[in-house]
Amino acid sequence: MAKTTRVAWGIDVGNCTLKALKLAGSADSVEVLDFAVIEHEKILSQPDLNPQQRAELIGKALSKFLEEHDTGGASVVASVSGQSSFARFIKLPPVEKKRIPEIVRFEASQQIPFDINDVEWDWQTLQAPDSPEVEVGIFAIKKDLVSRALQPFTKAGCPVHMVQMAPMALYNFLYQDQSRLRDAANKEALVLLDIGAVNTDLVIADGIRVWQRSIPLGGNQFTAAVQKAFKLGFAKAEAIKRSASTSKYARQIFQAMRSVFADLAAEVQRSLGFYSSSNREVQFRQVLALGNTMKLPGLVKFLQQSLSLPVKRLSNFESLKLSTEISVAQFAENLPSFSVAYGLAVQGLEMGVITSNLLPRDLARQTQWQRKRPWFVAAASLFLVASLIYLFQVFSENRDINAQLTKNNIGNIESYKKTINEAFQKKAGAEAKIQQSRDQISQFKKYYQQRNVIPQIIQAVRDCLPNENNTPNPQQQELHQKFAQGDRAAVMKIPRNQRQQVFINRIRIVPVDDLSQPFGRIFADLVGFSGAAGGTGLTAQPLGGVMGQPGGIQGMPSGQALDPALGMAAPQATVPGYAVLIEGTTPHGKGFEFLQPPGVGRENWGFLHKLRYLGKTDADIAADIKAHEEFQANQQSASAGVMGSMPYGQGAPTPASIPGGAAVPGSQDANIPLPMDMPPGQIQSARKAPDEQHHPGHISPGLMPFETYVEPGADENQFFTPSYGWLSSPDGLSYDPDQPDLATIGILKVEQEQIQPAGGVGAGANPQARTRAASGITRGGVNPLNVYLDPFTREVINETYQYDAQGNVILDRSDNPLTERHDCWFQVLFKIKMKSPKPKEQTSEGIG
Repeated sequence: MAKTTRVAWGIDVGNCTLKALKLAGSADSVEVLDFAVIEHEKILSQPDLNPQQRAELIGKALSKFLEEHDTGGASVVASVSGQSSFARFIKLPPVEKKRIPEIVRFEASQQIPFDINDVEWDWQTLQAPDSPEVEVGIFAIKKDLVSRALQPFTKAGCPVHMVQMAPMALYNFLYQDQSRLRDAANKEALVLLDIGAVNTDLVIADGIRVWQRSIPLGGNQFTAAVQKAFKLGFAKAEAIKRSASTSKYARQIFQAMRSVFADLAAEVQRSLGFYSSSNREVQFRQVLALGNTMKLPGLVKFLQQSLSLPVKRLSNFESLKLSTEISVAQFAENLPSFSVAYGLAVQGLEMGVITSNLLPRDLARQTQWQRKRPWFVAAASLFLVASLIYLFQVFSENRDINAQLTKNNIGNIESYKKTINEAFQKKAGAEAKIQQSRDQISQFKKYYQQRNVIPQIIQAVRDCLPNENNTPNPQQQELHQKFAQGDRAAVMKIPRNQRQQVFINRIRIVPVDDLSQPFGRIFADLVGFSGAAGGTGLTAQPLGGVMGQPGGIQGMPSGQALDPALGMAAPQATVPGYAVLIEGTTPHGKGFEFLQPPGVGRENWGFLHKLRYLGKTDADIAADIKAHEEFQANQQSASAGVMGSMPYGQGAPTPASIPGGAAVPGSQDANIPLPMDMPPGQIQSARKAPDEQHHPGHISPGLMPFETYVEPGADENQFFTPSYGWLSSPDGLSYDPDQPDLATIGILKVEQEQIQPAGGVGAGANPQARTRAASGITRGGVNPLNVYLDPFTREVINETYQYDAQGNVILDRSDNPLTERHDCWFQVLFKIKMKSPKPKEQTSEGIG
């Protein structure tokens, strides 16, 4: 080869094996000089291994590698898992090149989900030759994780010159080896799928652009499925999985792993859909499958049918030559597992597109010193000889200098040094105090900024309640006026089950740093709160107020932040905001439909409808409806082509994942009527409806700094969860344990209804005792009920027995007493995020 040839080792330490590839590269070719595949004594991802044992197993594999292979004179590049690292690609505004580092550092501090002082990070610009846009890739990993990954190399005596993320190494391999990627137009992309033991690296390469995601599914999940199905240990299940293609029980093994196949295909499809939504002009050409897990029978065919894309297992390297000393058969057998090592070695040859280096800076300086040490030794030798000659001359010329003067000068120098050291110590102390003050100011500022938001949320919730200003019915308007005036008789003129009233007896608002947290974690301090989606799981506590009167609104405690998972790559930044819990009651006879009437226009929305779209303008609601319609059309198209005969729920988008959180009629969430459930005609009407007229003091949705938040594509019940029930007595037959404590919202009737059997012992002694009878036959006793009354009107609010004209309890054919329902209780959990600033001219409003 030419004299400009470079040599590099790429070492990929996986959970099952250590893969290493030694390449030599020149301007016109890349050649394989050596390779190694060393299997660990145990699979590193087994749950019974601790970090120290894993490090020892890696160290043994590295020691064996160094005994059999020579790394001298070659660059050594190691990989770190994409699951434990961070990569983000951002487009920069048009600025001068000299300002790019400053902008990148600012963006890195914003994008990296950790303190920038706790991570090793690097960046590089990516710009197509014919494009004016400049894209920057930011790469980072926590310092403790990269130190832990390099510890076995240090103990084994294997120097590492570069550290790269496995997904970026895969992209370097693609760009170097696959000529079609270099020659492809910007509208075509290749998909690379590398299934490891713990996670799967998905890389989408679109010319010079690259996008990656680490999917937490790998070979271990397939092993776990076999382990569960056949009730075996991990090691035996792994052996059965590897021999599945030749086993006589291949069909049973494949059936056991089918659910994992479906989960993997669903995650890949979800990733491709996300990329397509941001790059609509790009068409996927092919999926390139890597990793030993791809040898599982039927996996490639299953992915091809699920994704509607050609899936090809890597069988050869297009741009790689083999040295004559290489065993072609052994190399071909392990070829699919060399892709990461290939990409690492390409970067070591300085031929990779991605050149970022996550090696800690102190280790990088040591490595550079070791590589340049021979040159420094030669230069130092020459410098030493010249210095000795110079010193001899200086000594000869200054031997007559006054010794006392020299001593005084030295004393002055020591005094200056002492003064300087004291000044540095004072400076450090002052900087520490300044930083402490800044931290306190930031904390106080955070509290100050939140002090106005919570009252605004409470006011917005109150504006959603039925009142005289948002109720078109004149009779109901008068009801609200008389209730506010305390006119009990006027209120009672309207039957209780026809009153359009909603009473709140508990409201709690909690600031949170991450709105993706489940409600059960946010409200974990409430007794009995489970946080299960779709149910309350909440045992009410005394609230210190009565229904319909001030005092029932409680204080708002501070929120609980969810710490990000250490070392995990974040697909997107967390969204901060507020979680809200509201409990209350309504006397309306159609409690469920009154709170959330199905299939109605915006002007007839119930209390829960308005909370679901709190802070949304007409434009926001129209955008949600449009997004839902587009998603339904895409879903129908995908169901016919991509999903094939896959069962619903295994890879297909669920109704709860539709953008905007709308329910699809006929789904499990169809009983939650939102605007997107309306027929097309009503949807058009809702779009054209004028903005709601707001009464004085009402916060306009366009001016609200917040809005109800539902994460796009997520299960709506994780972000907006309503629950209902009828108020019942604890001693009743249909008591609901999830309802609020009746003692906090009603007044116990002084005289409990004592129900005795006709002709019983106590019947003659107690003339007020009620009896139950049917068809003239005297029957057994009926349990007494505690009756709770409305504090204002003294009307019954909980479930009671039904009586006939003679005051007897009415029974059904099974001799069970019939009951009569009164008020309905409800609970709603939802999340709120702060709005981004909008142009002043956008003033159309929706429902607040």
